[in-house]
Amino acid sequence: MDLLTTLSTVISITFVGGTVYLANLADVAETKRGLLRWALFFMTGMTFLYGFMIVQMAVMSDSATPSASTADVLPDDFELPATSMSAAVLTFALAAAASIFSWRVIVSLEMRQWIACLPGVSALYKPDSSVHMTAVVLAVVFVSITISQFVLSGGLSGLADELESQGVMLDAVLVQAVFIVALAFLGVGLAIRRELGDSLQRLGLRIPTRGDVLWGVGAGIGLLGLVIVMGLVWQRLVTPEEFARQVEASEEIGRLFNTLPLALLLSLSAAISEETLFRGAIQPVFGRYLTSALFVALHTQYTLTPATLLILVVSLGLGWLRERQSTTAAIIAHFIFNFVQLA
Repeated sequence: MDLLTTLSTVISITFVGGTVYLANLADVAETKRGLLRWALFFMTGMTFLYGFMIVQMAVMSDSATPSASTADVLPDDFELPATSMSAAVLTFALAAAASIFSWRVIVSLEMRQWIACLPGVSALYKPDSSVHMTAVVLAVVFVSITISQFVLSGGLSGLADELESQGVMLDAVLVQAVFIVALAFLGVGLAIRRELGDSLQRLGLRIPTRGDVLWGVGAGIGLLGLVIVMGLVWQRLVTPEEFARQVEASEEIGRLFNTLPLALLLSLSAAISEETLFRGAIQPVFGRYLTSALFVALHTQYTLTPATLLILVVSLGLGWLRERQSTTAAIIAHFIFNFVQLA
């Protein structure tokens, strides 16, 4: 990662981690709730501004040449990303809706109580919990920003081109995985509300048992077979050109991880980090269905294609395995599912 990317990543991780830390403190000492609210308000405001920025980028990309004032300061090879105005407006509408919804979650106990009535939300969810309120806001903000970045990159074709030109940044993959795992442990209150052993139990993590291995391997192979069958049906329902366009980004990812060590790294890091956060930390509070919806929304390379349904099926299966066995079993199944395809 370059210096600017590294700096922005460190700032973002520090702010998000600090906000989750404040949320845990607020559940212990209510005097911290005011500071937590301001942090969440800032986050929702930045979400709105990010969506507005994409509209500005779309307007500027339609201009023939940059203005004289900007031409002197921009690099000679600088190009604005080509962004559809209609897509930019829709993304801004999503960012505005996400900001308004998040604001309502922060200020209204009634809104948080309404969330408790949604199908799938478990008994662990508490409308008056600062940690759970923060989790809702973070989920909405992350979905909005993820979709915005997807639009800004040019959609499926833009994502594939970006991956092809930039290649795989292994340091970014590892940093993201470590951050996600740390966020999960921080979210359940490690060293604040829970000791390490209690945190591991809350996340459903343990040394793999015989049952974890058998169920994990079996579920991973079963989900892979199910997705293959669904993929064959999907391929028969659309034209070859449309099918190639819809799977372009995911195939580009597969081509980039073209050695077994790289495939192992991606599969293992994704399985550990995503299952620890989604199935370990989030699902016991918000239930299998809302967690799976969030999981799908954050996998933007499948947006608005039939692959979305495939990912939803996989996520629901992993969620069932978490409830049936453990998060450890879900990690094994997720790893098998990813690694077999990449290898």
